[in-house]
Amino acid sequence: MATLTVLNNPFNILDRTAKEVGHGVAIFYYLNTEKKGVEFVVSLNGQITEDYTQILQANDSLAFVAIPKGGGGGGSNPLRTIAMLALVVMAPQIAGGIMGATAGSVSAGLYGGLSGSLIFNGLKIATVLVGGLLVNAILPPASPSLPNNSGDLQSVSPTYSWSGSSNAKQAGTALPLMLGSGRVVPPVIGSYISLKDDKQYLNIMLAVNDGEVDDITEIEINAQPITNYNDITYEITKGTASQSAIGNFRDSETTVSLQRSLNEQNAVTAYTTAGNTVQELEIVMIFPKGLFHVNDDGSYVSRSVTFEISYRKAGDTTWTLFDTPTVSATYKTTKRLAYPIKNLPPAQYEVQITRTSGYSTSTRDTNDLALDYINEIVYDDFSYPGVALLSINAMATDQLNGSFPMITCKCTNIGVTYPKSNPAWSCYDLLKRAGISDSDIDLTAFTAWSAYCNSKNLKVGLYLDTQQELQNALNMVSTLGRATVVQFGSKFAPIVDKEVDIPTQSFLFTSGNIINNSFSLSYIPFTDRSNTIEVTYYDETDSYKAKTVQLQSHDFDTSTIEQKASINLYGCTNRQQ
Repeated sequence: MATLTVLNNPFNILDRTAKEVGHGVAIFYYLNTEKKGVEFVVSLNGQITEDYTQILQANDSLAFVAIPKGGGGGGSNPLRTIAMLALVVMAPQIAGGIMGATAGSVSAGLYGGLSGSLIFNGLKIATVLVGGLLVNAILPPASPSLPNNSGDLQSVSPTYSWSGSSNAKQAGTALPLMLGSGRVVPPVIGSYISLKDDKQYLNIMLAVNDGEVDDITEIEINAQPITNYNDITYEITKGTASQSAIGNFRDSETTVSLQRSLNEQNAVTAYTTAGNTVQELEIVMIFPKGLFHVNDDGSYVSRSVTFEISYRKAGDTTWTLFDTPTVSATYKTTKRLAYPIKNLPPAQYEVQITRTSGYSTSTRDTNDLALDYINEIVYDDFSYPGVALLSINAMATDQLNGSFPMITCKCTNIGVTYPKSNPAWSCYDLLKRAGISDSDIDLTAFTAWSAYCNSKNLKVGLYLDTQQELQNALNMVSTLGRATVVQFGSKFAPIVDKEVDIPTQSFLFTSGNIINNSFSLSYIPFTDRSNTIEVTYYDETDSYKAKTVQLQSHDFDTSTIEQKASINLYGCTNRQQ
């Protein structure tokens, strides 16, 4: 017989199984019976082996050690992992060496008369335990990092980013929440390009807040007031349950830029819609250099270009010819023409454009043709109830063209009964949004906290535009009210850092009523204590721009070594606070 030991967790010696197995078979016979999808290190008699065809002999010691997955994050130490694995697989060899060195003492009763196999297995366990202590001493496991109460908004939030912000456009972006008032960079939830009288318009819809707001004002485009631009209009909805569809977004339109050239006769390009409920297709063709012929005397005359527009439902084999336009004109600059196919049954569609006229390469002719973009349109009055919206309709001009503009606005979301500008009621709002009932909230304590915030003029102006854990969001807001919200059993209540009157009955702990050795006190070394603190806030008097204030200890001088600490007070909008 041979011995098989399987260690499922190399860092927990107790998570193992040991059993006697038959010899005379190959190692892979037993390896194939273990957990599928788990990799093992194999040790035979203390030697790591990759030759799984070896035949087990009587009294062989076979060990399978599971290889940990992952690593590289969360403070893992690969050297420590390797050391523990090596220790486990080498334990049989070390135990055998110890037995060989003490063989003369076995008969003298050094091991209490135990059998050789029990002695050997006991020495293996002792080797791993003692070796593990040594590995932990040399390569200790990493301590978990403390959570950052202020979150990491600076690196992920468009509103609080240091590196310059832009409106989020990715699918799955969190619906933002404004607590109080502030200048915000809301995410884009819809955009498309429309063509009217040969002029292009960029239509943008932004989700400003999840829920009803008091107002949306002071709209800026690329850090300039919207009133500084010509040919731009906007609309807002405040997020009521009964609000109407906004601006040019009564239907859902998506612009897909293509820019596919058709500069030879019978050139063909095809496109399949991304949506599968499309009800209208707006096909926009472009003459990027104009359309004309130059005569010998230098005068311009018209040129003609003909092409076909066909469509079909995705999966069909027969094309439907929609139109065969012949464009005969003199365009000296870029010209776009739109061809809408309306009132289609909701489906996914394929579009095919074929140039049927010839293409002249003469230097006197300009007749380039391309498929510029396609708008996919779904008919519906999307009103987005319960979401405060901002809609922009901007004509492409010399003031505004090219890259997607950055749009900001001031959002005010305070309310009446429980004003969200108060840190206490902002935390209350977060708890309610998380589905926590009033019976699990200490409303008396929150009311007292709100009164304290009012007495100290403590306010909040925080825009949560990235996904946040509830406790992390509570920490950011409660810090502004000099408190923290904690859960006592099933109830949430604030602990406020404020002066209180000493109660009539109080308790003083001294050496006379503390159990011996149960109390200890430690201090941060003097050289590690911060003597300079940098505090970042967002100044409401300067368009909510980030400002940094530096404070130094009373005994700081030019000969002092600076020990700096930084804190970012997201939602703090005035220096006095």
